[in-house]
Amino acid sequence: MTPTDIDRTAPAVVRLERIIPASLDRVWDLHTRVADWRSWQHDIVSASIDGDFAAGSMITWTTAGIDTPIISTIAAVVPVHSVIWSGPAAEIIGIHRWTFEADEGGTRVLTEESWSGTLSTPIPLRLG
Repeated sequence: MTPTDIDRTAPAVVRLERIIPASLDRVWDLHTRVADWRSWQHDIVSASIDGDFAAGSMITWTTAGIDTPIISTIAAVVPVHSVIWSGPAAEIIGIHRWTFEADEGGTRVLTEESWSGTLSTPIPLRLG
C-alpha cells in the first residue's frame, strides 16, 4: 500500500518545524538534490536516487546509527510543496513526510515521521 500520510497511530511519531531563511524554490532545490543531503543533514553518510525526484523513484541512503543502507520509495511529490516516502530500516517501517510553504521569514519546513514494527537495535534520534 502506498502511504498518503505518516502513520499517526504508530508507536513513534516525530514532528519538527523550522523557518529556513531562504526562498521556497531554494529550499526545494536543496531537498531534491539527494546526493547533496550530507551538506545539510549531518547524520547522513551517503544518499542517491535511482532517477528523478518523483513518485516511484527509490532513494538509497545511510545514516548514523544504522549500518545497512535504507531504501525508501517516494510515494508522492507535489513539486515545491511536499513529498512523502517510506521504507524499512532495522526492522521498522518508516514513513516520512516533508511539507514546504513560503513564509515571510523564508520557508516553513515541516517534517513528520512515523516508525512502526519491531525495533531490535536502538537508533539514535536527534531532535532539532
